[in-house]
Amino acid sequence: MITEVAKNLYVGNQEDTPNTEYIINAAKFPWHRDAVWYSWAKAPKWDEYFFAYRNDGKELNLNLIDPPDEKYISRECIREAMKFIMKNIWEHKVLIRCNQGKSRSPSLAFMYMKMKGLVKDLAEFKKIYPDFEPWEWFKILDERVDKWNFKPQ
Repeated sequence: MITEVAKNLYVGNQEDTPNTEYIINAAKFPWHRDAVWYSWAKAPKWDEYFFAYRNDGKELNLNLIDPPDEKYISRECIREAMKFIMKNIWEHKVLIRCNQGKSRSPSLAFMYMKMKGLVKDLAEFKKIYPDFEPWEWFKILDERVDKWNFKPQ
């Protein structure tokens, strides 16, 4: 189920039909793999290894998995997602979706909202999006979000 977590910012899962033109697909499978056209476990190491834009820049497909360890989370993916949201949210609805809508997509929404001062902590975000089930990697990233400087370049 698609949930509006902030003005023009929505979180959903892969079963949701987008109600927006601007979409972040926050999962390696199926979106990044389908966008970049590879069928093996690892994405080819070329320009679109971390992320791939499609549909005239309206769709961002992230090579993002839900790992047990934060070392497998790419700063490039997170930074590009923040950049995409900031660029589009003022004039368009932006949907962030992952496979189940429980970890990756709400994690990205939370990072954006925390960075913008829309929520102060995880407890406040969970009141808006109670289905959020962050992995340990997210808890570590949450502590570092300000140090990573996710502002668009």
